[in-house]
Amino acid sequence: MSEDRPNVCIVFLPTELFVGLIKKMAKYEIGKSSAILDSINEDLHNQGFIDDETYFKFKEAYMRRLVDVVREREQSSVKFEVQTAKLEVQKTKVVRKSVDYSSFNDAALMDAYRRAVSGNDVVSTQLIQGEARKRGYKLRVDDSGNVSVVSLK
Repeated sequence: MSEDRPNVCIVFLPTELFVGLIKKMAKYEIGKSSAILDSINEDLHNQGFIDDETYFKFKEAYMRRLVDVVREREQSSVKFEVQTAKLEVQKTKVVRKSVDYSSFNDAALMDAYRRAVSGNDVVSTQLIQGEARKRGYKLRVDDSGNVSVVSLK
């Protein structure tokens, strides 16, 4: 069956035909869509509008027991959940411990800021600037990579 569903049709069935579909669903243990599509497949093949290859391809798909289809979907859902869980575990491994910049002296803080800027570490530069502001100054880096202190007072 096609997952992209390019040809959707809404069909209103007379009660007699719907009861017949319910009987087919119960006999073959298939879903409503499969019962409808198999009936169309049978009729188109009987009238010669589709070839044997197409008929058998769809016959196999539409006559799969509903229980088997649901179990297959549950298994793929479990696989997805396991993959998601693995991804979450990997994400937690990536998280690093934050550095306590309050314990750094001014020179060490300036050096850490220079390394963070040169390494494009946005988070560390923000954390270091936050610590610098607590101390009453702001750090700046010039084009050559030298760090200077700008007083906020």
